[in-house]
Amino acid sequence: MDVVEHLAIAEPQYWQQLRASLERPPVPGYKPEATDADILWYGIDRTRRQKTGEARVPKGTYTDVKDSLAAFRTLRATMVEYAKTTTDTLRGRPLVDGNMEIYQWFLMISSHAQRHVLQIREIKASPGYPRP
Repeated sequence: MDVVEHLAIAEPQYWQQLRASLERPPVPGYKPEATDADILWYGIDRTRRQKTGEARVPKGTYTDVKDSLAAFRTLRATMVEYAKTTTDTLRGRPLVDGNMEIYQWFLMISSHAQRHVLQIREIKASPGYPRP
């Protein structure tokens, strides 16, 4: 429940950051710190655990996992449609308050969700799951 709620809370924040970044023009010669492969690896490398920022910590906003999952899926559909149809320049366009370009931020959003899918699988495979 907490992991899915985290996604339902975090993804709108990530989407808002992407949209705000689109308001800035591309920067010729911009080179992000990370590579695309680094960002994609983040999504599957569960050996390095990280704590989320306070704004993305689940606080019981959703009382049912179905509601948080529905919110996640609705926004994800919006993002997928944008990715499929955009003619916006995403490369060479720095992310607001970030060290990557918008294209890479889109990769990070995807890999972030994948990271949590793997986390959910770990939880479900752990002894004592589900808790009474």
